[in-house]
Amino acid sequence: MINFADSTLCNHHEDILKIHGFSKYPAHLKEIIDLIHPDDLKFVMEAERMSIEKMKEIDGFDYQQELKTSYCFRMRTSKGNYELFHHQALHTYKDEDGRLLIYIPISNTSPIKILMLY
Repeated sequence: MINFADSTLCNHHEDILKIHGFSKYPAHLKEIIDLIHPDDLKFVMEAERMSIEKMKEIDGFDYQQELKTSYCFRMRTSKGNYELFHHQALHTYKDEDGRLLIYIPISNTSPIKILMLY
């Protein structure tokens, strides 16, 4: 879970240690952002911005726990390479000014295996 008031993380899935090679659970959002492939960082930022804009456009905050964002990007793994991950998240709480407070990532806990069909 991400608390946007102070960018802290909590309630980690135990697989994050093994998949990304952490020796301890990350405490701050920057530790996760640093895993994103440099060529994908701009896309991830834009996808997050667009998610919030779409929520505002459709009055999605009125039923935000029924909606989730979803997109794919590459993250560094414990092997030192980048693999494609499918990210999904719920926007659960916002303040009276409409700022996002709590965000729950529900990403799969392993890299996507891509099947190529010819």
